[in-house]
Amino acid sequence: MMHIYRLSSWTVFCMLGLLAVVVSGCSTWGKNWTFKDTSDWHKGDIWLVGTNYKCLDGPYREYVRIYVGTPCVRAKQLPPIYVEQCEGRKVLLSLLSVDDLEELGPVEKVSSISSPPLSIECHRWPHNYEYYEIRCPDADLFNLAFSFAVTDGNIVAAIVFGDGACTAIWNRDLTKRYEFPLTYDEVVELFGEPDEVIEYFAK
Repeated sequence: MMHIYRLSSWTVFCMLGLLAVVVSGCSTWGKNWTFKDTSDWHKGDIWLVGTNYKCLDGPYREYVRIYVGTPCVRAKQLPPIYVEQCEGRKVLLSLLSVDDLEELGPVEKVSSISSPPLSIECHRWPHNYEYYEIRCPDADLFNLAFSFAVTDGNIVAAIVFGDGACTAIWNRDLTKRYEFPLTYDEVVELFGEPDEVIEYFAK
């Protein structure tokens, strides 16, 4: 006797999804279907926050936000990379002073800025700091591009929002443009090998 098995539409959908993951690996389609963790890349006073996609052909990491300095550790100096400001001009981050912030775009003084990665124990920015945000008015949706913490007239922390209005950065020689999200290899090209990479599941 011949048996005919009918698969539900949901079962077929899941099977096709699994097949797509196997075939596509860590392509855009594959990343939508795979498990993932938060990935914090750390070297000195520089932190990058992104995602570790656990694809079948191996892990794939992308980073979308750069933190320099934390609430507990002041940045000694901003890194020698160029950031693209709101109008597309390139500004060297390491030479930036408080008086130069307007070169990046419209400056707004705020009460605090985005909290650092969860892997950093110290999360509360000090009340005696001054905080500034730079938003790009013409950017779509999330238009925050940069944030800065200032004390005694010095920039002691900065955030570059690659998941916001800052779309790209350049190396110190202006020979290569890096668009967000940054791959793990691109982060190493820009900042060197990390002290550690911390990965965890974040809801």
